[in-house]
Amino acid sequence: MKEMSALFASLRSPDAPQPSPGFYARVASRIEEQRPPEPFWAALLEPVFGRRLALASLLLLATLGTLLMSRETEYMAGPSPEMILAVERDATPLQSTPLIDRDQMLLTLASHKQ
Repeated sequence: MKEMSALFASLRSPDAPQPSPGFYARVASRIEEQRPPEPFWAALLEPVFGRRLALASLLLLATLGTLLMSRETEYMAGPSPEMILAVERDATPLQSTPLIDRDQMLLTLASHKQ
């Protein structure tokens, strides 16, 4: 075994082999060609970008919520419930029986305009 090991050692070149010119460039270009393209979503997984996106989303949500709450009074149409109750309080009382109450409620609902 020692003789075989000595024979293999004698086959070694005294100088380390040098690659041909442009070898490293060819290897690097082949690696780049074989690398799959980076997906679009990979940019969203970066911590800095993700934090900025979350902050921008929260600010947009807060702005839209504030805008909606400030414009909410414009969408109220018709009389308020307080006005309806005030008008009914001033009305002359009618006889109260279940049949009359049902007829009165039906009349009130049918005459309501929105």
